[in-house]
Amino acid sequence: WAPTQSLWFRAPRPRAPFVPHAASRLPFRRVSSVRAQVAESISHGQSDVGAPAAPTFTVQLVKYLGTKYSLASIHNVRTKARAIVALMKEMGLSEPFTMEQHIYPQKELLDSIHDGLAVAVLSRYPREFFHPDAMDTWHVFLAFLHSLNFSPAMKLVHGKPKLLAHTVRNPDAARCLFRWLRSLGCDAPSIVKIVMRFPNVLKLDVEEVLKPRFAALLSLEVSHDRAVQGIVRAPTILGVEPEYMQGRIEYLRGLGLTSVEIGHLVSLAPMTLLAGVESKLAPLAKFLQEDLGCTPEVMLTVLARGRLAHFSVSHLDACVRGWEELGYTRPELCLILTRYTNFLRLSPRGPHTRTKLAFLESAEGLGRSRAALVHYPQYLSYSLERRIGPRAAVMRSVKGRAITLSELGPADAVFCKKLGISQAQLDAAVEGWALSKWMDMLQGRTQPPPLPPLLRLDDKLERPGEGLAGAMDRLSLSAP
Repeated sequence: WAPTQSLWFRAPRPRAPFVPHAASRLPFRRVSSVRAQVAESISHGQSDVGAPAAPTFTVQLVKYLGTKYSLASIHNVRTKARAIVALMKEMGLSEPFTMEQHIYPQKELLDSIHDGLAVAVLSRYPREFFHPDAMDTWHVFLAFLHSLNFSPAMKLVHGKPKLLAHTVRNPDAARCLFRWLRSLGCDAPSIVKIVMRFPNVLKLDVEEVLKPRFAALLSLEVSHDRAVQGIVRAPTILGVEPEYMQGRIEYLRGLGLTSVEIGHLVSLAPMTLLAGVESKLAPLAKFLQEDLGCTPEVMLTVLARGRLAHFSVSHLDACVRGWEELGYTRPELCLILTRYTNFLRLSPRGPHTRTKLAFLESAEGLGRSRAALVHYPQYLSYSLERRIGPRAAVMRSVKGRAITLSELGPADAVFCKKLGISQAQLDAAVEGWALSKWMDMLQGRTQPPPLPPLLRLDDKLERPGEGLAGAMDRLSLSAP
């Protein structure tokens, strides 16, 4: 053997010249979107293999879909266009197909509601788009929405093209649903939330399904207004049979919850009545009592008021360990849960929570110890950019002192009346505070400052205007 022909050496084989696919033989040009590819394809008169340069209906449809609808590639656009043309032939629409006759009338109506709505309905629901009664049905339905004080451009219509398709399949069902929801006392935004969160409610019959299930909720010793609040918060509760919730109700009663507390769950935490007993409720009760160390009374309070049933135990355990890293003990966490049952839903490692804790302890913020959260954990539920920060700035400018945690609770009107300022002054403080450095921390552009060790100082021992440092000097305390 020659030395250059050993087993570990082989000369590279010559590669065959690259031949592009026939469907993509276009002048080479870097394109970054399907729209550019479609425009280039149309400009060269090659909408498909062997297609003539004349703009046929398929070519125009490819251009319309490609410039208005996001698909993975131009090949997907062409496939979608071929499927739509085949469906039009199957439905027996009059030929020859033209954009002016078959596309533009629906496009003019739907795009007047929201730009791009027509192509969304065409791509997802072509059979309903070409239905002979679609235009009349949509006109009547939009007039009906207008009679209910719905804005034509509301997210209900352009956010769920399925609603327009459903009105074509069953024109009376959506109107009956909306009339029934209005009779319950739901306003337009509440109806939007119900349909957006649970679109399958459009398929449920009002008389045979929805009314009996709503009556079953009222049988749980809950008021009418609270039941309506529950279906707005979690409309999926209307998608299950009453017998499905009965097992959960019996389990909660076995733990010690009263009928009134179970009725409150319908409005406070309706997802608790849909959670599995073996997969969610039983592990949650065991975690609260055995792992966290809550008493049975605290455990029942959390189950009756909190919304923890749809969180996994591993997620809750990670949150507990995160708060322990910040210096809180498990007995303190149990005490916090009695005052703010949704406390464990907050991630201690998130930018919002970290920024709120840093603002709580900073000298330019509230100047208080993190131990104050044991007495007033609702602080973490307030918006830093709309409530905590602006009110703290207004309090310093008007009263010359830091704001207390309890002064964050009242509504804006009560807060302004107490300080003797107008709502416009508070709104100006909100706009000005939006430009502060704390907004960069909330949005993740900068990191919050590191948190100092937790100071075991009772918040009640702090005097207004004194601050944490002054209270420590007065009481001769120092950080551990």
